[in-house]
Amino acid sequence: MTTMRDKIVAAAKWGVENKAHFTYSEGPLRMEAVHKPFQLPITSDCSSWVTSCYSWAGAPDPNGCNYNGYGYTGTLLSHGTKIPLSDVIPGDVVVYGPGTGWHTAIIVEAGSDPLTVSMGQNGDPSYVRVSQDGRLPQTYLRFIPKDATPTPPVKPPVPQPPKPKPPTIGPGASGQYVTKMQQLLVGKGYKLRIDGVFGQMTEAAVRQFQNQHKLIVDGICGNATWGALGA
Repeated sequence: MTTMRDKIVAAAKWGVENKAHFTYSEGPLRMEAVHKPFQLPITSDCSSWVTSCYSWAGAPDPNGCNYNGYGYTGTLLSHGTKIPLSDVIPGDVVVYGPGTGWHTAIIVEAGSDPLTVSMGQNGDPSYVRVSQDGRLPQTYLRFIPKDATPTPPVKPPVPQPPKPKPPTIGPGASGQYVTKMQQLLVGKGYKLRIDGVFGQMTEAAVRQFQNQHKLIVDGICGNATWGALGA
């Protein structure tokens, strides 16, 4: 049975596997990934990465902000329950540094020197032992119960093949693409017979449309003209 904790850890490890598509930033895009599960590329910093992994797992916002785009090490410290190192389990969080904290990471393996996934610089997320970071104090936080209620797994989106582009068509052509072009022109107010034949009236309408949309006026429906038609 997959728990929220399992999914938090899985999301963190997925980040390590896909680190080539991550950019470290504390700018306005840092929380963008929270509502876009497993969508690359990702811009993030340490606390927004923790927030994203919790969001993707279906867990409550560890910042207590209902995933409204706000959160940093200080909100994690103020919202989480402090626990001793001996009680730490995967899915818990560590915050390094005094005051509102300097850095945070997700624990993926427990023990006397927990293994974390850290998003602290370009080239991350990476596996980092707490002792490797070493900054003090080290505050361990819990945001969900040990046996948090399982939720349906979040799967990465299946890539969809790109839609084929309509072919370039011109006078003398016929068939479904001519019919589609005529329908689009009629929908934009041009008076045409929709017959699937690229005749003189259709060519005249295409030229008029191209002129009105500041396209090359050649009477041929290529990529630019299809795009302007909304195909």
